[in-house]
Amino acid sequence: MNLWHEAFLEAAMVADEETVAMLLDAGIHPDIFDDEHVTALQFAAAQGNITMMQLLLSRGANVERCNEVGMTALMHACRNGHIEAVEFLLMHNADRFRTTYVILFDFIDLLC
Repeated sequence: MNLWHEAFLEAAMVADEETVAMLLDAGIHPDIFDDEHVTALQFAAAQGNITMMQLLLSRGANVERCNEVGMTALMHACRNGHIEAVEFLLMHNADRFRTTYVILFDFIDLLC
């Protein structure tokens, strides 16, 4: 991973939408990932940051991209109890029935 990719992911982690947008404008791909294959969209979902998720999805981020253990952005939002983020991701075609080898149940059930 190069310094631009690290800066992009760091900006996503700290919810710096301006820097993320600037780096996307400069050509950074929205689906780059860290050493654990966590993407900027997954960081945003884990924080419940709908503004960041909207930015990333509008620039082509893959809502179904998985980290190294198979977790998607939807799973991160569910795990952290961000109901509005879950609803947002579902409206953007996140698969509510997708499971991983680590988590073998429907994440939406966690919200009930």
